[in-house]
Amino acid sequence: MALKQFEMIEVAHEGSHTPPRPPQATSLFTRTHFLDHQETSPGMARRITTECLTAWGVPRESIDDVLLVVSELVTNAIQHARPTTVLCLTLNPSRSLLRIDVMDGGCACDEQPTADPDEHGRGHMIIEQLCRDHGTWAAAGFANNWAELPI
Repeated sequence: MALKQFEMIEVAHEGSHTPPRPPQATSLFTRTHFLDHQETSPGMARRITTECLTAWGVPRESIDDVLLVVSELVTNAIQHARPTTVLCLTLNPSRSLLRIDVMDGGCACDEQPTADPDEHGRGHMIIEQLCRDHGTWAAAGFANNWAELPI
């Protein structure tokens, strides 16, 4: 089913207090947030996501799964990519679908530590289990890791 209108795009920066509006039944609703490239960013991304999805009327049990995926994608961007990190949430109520995009400055290949398999690598399994679809696309100096979850 084609969307009848594009409701709104919200862009916010760290510290912004712009409350998101609930989407209409036929609208596509997007919130984009630029994150600092630091260890506290996954927590900030979870707070932003909780605020948005609660305001958009997403059930709490769906929000919990989304927070796991957001945390994994943002953590990977902070640990393995170059700045800037951008979180984009897109809710499509008519398809009961939420898309999460985490964009960054591309691979920081020179900064890759040796991963302990007991401590790292579980994020992909979490995303695989919770998401309807997910993937990555990249170009020179840019990467977008995305995931889609049923809501």
